[in-house]
Amino acid sequence: MASHRVLLSLSTVSARHCVSRSLVEVSCTGRRPPSLSPSIPRQSHQPYLNHSRFQSSTANSNDSPNKVYSFEDIKSLTASPSADRILIDVREPPELQASGRIPGAENLPITSSPDGLFLPAEDFEDKFGFPKPKASDEIIFYCKAGVRSRSAAGIARMAGWDKIGEYPGSWKEWEEKGGKIEGS
Repeated sequence: MASHRVLLSLSTVSARHCVSRSLVEVSCTGRRPPSLSPSIPRQSHQPYLNHSRFQSSTANSNDSPNKVYSFEDIKSLTASPSADRILIDVREPPELQASGRIPGAENLPITSSPDGLFLPAEDFEDKFGFPKPKASDEIIFYCKAGVRSRSAAGIARMAGWDKIGEYPGSWKEWEEKGGKIEGS
C-alpha cells in the first residue's frame, strides 16, 4: 500500500514536471513541444514573426503618391501664396511656440488630433482656428523631420483629399537653409 502511494506520488510529480516543463518550453520558445499536439505538424506552432524591419520614410522616397515639395518650392509658395494651396504644420503647439513656423502655415497637430481632417467644417474651424480645407484644395504637410507629415498625408488621403503634398525636409531643412520664420 505504501509503495502504491509512493508510485502515485512519483507519477503525480512526474506529470506536474512534464506539464510545467512543457509550459516553460512554450513560454520560452513560443512553440509547443510535439508531445502536446502530435496530430498538428510542428511548423504550425511557430509564432508568426515578420522578419522585415520597419523602415521610416526618407526625404528622397519616391514611393509616395503625393507631390513632394523641395525647400525652393516651399520658399516660392510662401512668397506668393495661393488660396487653393494650404501649407499645414502638423507639429504640436509647444513645438511651434519654441521654434516658430513657415510663414503662412496653419497648425493641425496630427499627434494629438489625428481625426482633425474628419471633423465637420464648423467643428474643424472652432478647434484649429482656420477654415477646413476644401476637398478640391491642395494640402501640403510638414513637421519637424518628415515622419509625421507623411502620416498626415496618409490620413488626408483616407479623409478624401486627392491633392496632397509633402515637404519631407520639413522644419529641420527649412531652418538649416535659413528660411523665414513666423512667430517664434
